[in-house]
Amino acid sequence: MQEMTFKLAQKAILRIKPAHTNQPSFRLLEFLQGIIYDGLRTEHAFEVSWERFCTYDQEETPDKTKRILTGSLYEGTDRQPRQWAMKLTYRDVLVRRRKWQLHIGIEMKDTNTAILYYALMYSDHMAGSFSSYKPPFISPSPFLSSLNQNPRLFCYCGSYQLPRGAIAIDEHNLQSVVSILRDPSRELPVVIIGCPDLVSPSLTEKMLVGNAVVCWLDDLDLLESLNDALSPQVYMEWDSIQVVLPQLAEQSQHLGFSVAEVSRLGRDAVLAMLRQAYCESLRGEERRSFVTVDDIFRQRDRQLSLHLQKQLADATAECDRLHAEITALKAETDAIHSQTGDADSNAPERESAGYEAVLNEALEQYDRLHSGVLNLTQRLYGSIGQSFVPDEKGEACLCDLERSIFVSLAAKQGKR
Repeated sequence: MQEMTFKLAQKAILRIKPAHTNQPSFRLLEFLQGIIYDGLRTEHAFEVSWERFCTYDQEETPDKTKRILTGSLYEGTDRQPRQWAMKLTYRDVLVRRRKWQLHIGIEMKDTNTAILYYALMYSDHMAGSFSSYKPPFISPSPFLSSLNQNPRLFCYCGSYQLPRGAIAIDEHNLQSVVSILRDPSRELPVVIIGCPDLVSPSLTEKMLVGNAVVCWLDDLDLLESLNDALSPQVYMEWDSIQVVLPQLAEQSQHLGFSVAEVSRLGRDAVLAMLRQAYCESLRGEERRSFVTVDDIFRQRDRQLSLHLQKQLADATAECDRLHAEITALKAETDAIHSQTGDADSNAPERESAGYEAVLNEALEQYDRLHSGVLNLTQRLYGSIGQSFVPDEKGEACLCDLERSIFVSLAAKQGKR
């Protein structure tokens, strides 16, 4: 299902560093969040919890005309915040069918470097409506100007600080302006106004803050010096407005307005065209890098999914290890049972063989005793007790018996 389409009305991307990096107690992210929080209360009259605002929050006003959503993304073992974003949705106070969205995102490159993304969008719900609405008038955002004017912050454009206002080019700062123009890391266009009497540099700077660097001059000698420094990539005519794109290349890529065009179109139309070109659209790279609260939630869900997948993989590996141990123990148990079973099956045979050997020995002893008793009887009958001599060989018990008989017979003969 197609969702409501929002049109971008104002965007800005600011690269920010602390003005004094030797303050260890200064927390850049928290300071920026404080500026946004104050703007939320003063410009939109929306009071929210500070603690929840800095982490995760979802609140709306009692009349449901304003709703805020914030999110944070952390990284590292010390849980340092890497990204933070908010989305404020509110209804227009004049146009009932118009809804606004304010996206502000912060990405921390390190503890002292942040990129702030700003996007103000609106959408008109035209279903069931016969009337059309004029596009809203967008005034320069005081929030962006407050960031660039804050004495504790430095906003950067490439290798140089973003000017806190329109630069009036003179013989003292001409080389500095040329250095900014030729800076290979510059990511913002530079608008050079050569007709400050027709187009206000200060108004242009306020309108393009965070999207362009604004310079102006009204001296022909300075213009010639500037053209000499930028030749042959850029050539600026007298009383014109020249836009110098970040990468100096062919002159045809750097658009501008001649004095005739400025006079014919008028100041407001020229400013509207500059605004349309640099404040109301995102380049592909900017769109991909823009930090929104929805992106944070998706990244958080992705991190949670990866964490759960890792836990599942670890649990699966542990299950496989335990299964292998169980299989090995089962095999060992089966071997022991097999050995025990063999021993139990041979036990009756061994026991029977032992009993048989004892029985055979007992029978042999019985035979010897029986033979000895017969022999003793025959000898007693043969000697009739007169010449009986005990046998010292044979079974011990028979030998004892023969000695006893001999002693008894000897004693009886002595009495006689």
